[in-house]
Amino acid sequence: MKKLILVLAIVFLMVSGPAFAAELVFNWDACIEDDIAGYRIYGGSATGVYTEIKDAGNTLTYTWPDVPDGEWFFAATCYDTAGNESTYSNEVSVVIDSLPPGPPNNLSATITATQVTIKTVE
Repeated sequence: MKKLILVLAIVFLMVSGPAFAAELVFNWDACIEDDIAGYRIYGGSATGVYTEIKDAGNTLTYTWPDVPDGEWFFAATCYDTAGNESTYSNEVSVVIDSLPPGPPNNLSATITATQVTIKTVE
């Protein structure tokens, strides 16, 4: 089998309640053999160490939901109708940082005019 090339990973941030997570959409070029049965996406938090496997079926795109914050590494394989699986594609990595920053500290104001108008913020 020829080596599969994973060509694109797009990150979309999604908010669900107090926890934050990302949804990753993967796209790749098809393997050229006639008997390709499907594709698998492998993911993990260390390069070359994949602890999660998703079967994308016989399609050229896969959406991986609910990826938590951190650095993640992904690769893809294709498999044929006999169950043979290719080697890993190129690895792609993403850093997901979906938490908003904290507020600024120590805000202060200095009066520099002789007339000050104060308005209530609603």
